[in-house]
Amino acid sequence: MAAIISSQMAYSGVSIYAIVRAQAVPGVTLGNVANGSGLESYLLANYSTYKIPMSEQVPTGYFQAAFPTYLPAGTYSFSIHQGTGVAGDPSVDRGILDWNGLSENYTGVLANTIPELTAVPSATPTIVQAIMFLYMALRNLRTTNATNVNICNAGGATITTAIRSDDGTTGTKGRFN
Repeated sequence: MAAIISSQMAYSGVSIYAIVRAQAVPGVTLGNVANGSGLESYLLANYSTYKIPMSEQVPTGYFQAAFPTYLPAGTYSFSIHQGTGVAGDPSVDRGILDWNGLSENYTGVLANTIPELTAVPSATPTIVQAIMFLYMALRNLRTTNATNVNICNAGGATITTAIRSDDGTTGTKGRFN
């Protein structure tokens, strides 16, 4: 199923449109704008090609539009604007969508399950990776001896180790690697 750009407004009967920009798309410049057939650097003269009209489920104030299926896989931001479709229309909502090229990737809070990690996350993890690491550290087997602290997966295999030391005065646990 294609992805949906949506916004819940406080009122009904207004003109709403979306603009989609690349955030993390392989080979695409950050901030490039969807223009009806691809992505391009923002040009004020092309503003009318960036608008994605949104329809309302009258009279609910809930507006939606299909995500542009011509866009390559990646992470996109969208801004929702109220007005006639000219540059300077106020932005009234925004969001992020992770697109796999066919549909939205449901990762994180909306997912039914989150897979266990196979290694410690990087220094800049996604929120899902950070939460899963904490969950695994609290839920799964954790072993500690005089020199190491190990975090294991649900099957009991060690996924990461931190060096531990104690000089009799200060106990130190190093970084999980």
